[in-house]
Amino acid sequence: MRALKGANLVLRFLVELCGLAAVAYWGSRVSSSTAVNVVVAIAAPVAVATVWGLWLAPKAHNRLDPPARTLLELAVLAVAVAALVAAGQPLLGVILAVVAVLNGLSLHRLRLDTADPHL
Repeated sequence: MRALKGANLVLRFLVELCGLAAVAYWGSRVSSSTAVNVVVAIAAPVAVATVWGLWLAPKAHNRLDPPARTLLELAVLAVAVAALVAAGQPLLGVILAVVAVLNGLSLHRLRLDTADPHL
């Protein structure tokens, strides 16, 4: 059971990284201007990481409690999925959405979504 919990936590981290990569990819294709693309490709994942770090990260000082945390996590991941679709990668968006939802359900089932992060 411990290995299953660890694998799900690793998968959640990978989903978060894919979300950052998705918004960066979208940002790199948002304009015909290279300068704008570079700025947005940097700013978009920084914005997503800031939201995650302030309210969703296990060690965030202002970490939201469920269900608000779950709703914000879903919103952030939905933004990443929408970014992939907008960037012309709908299949990758669907894959990210399915993996994120299945992982979230697994984390909930294993009670890892409500665990005290400071234990």
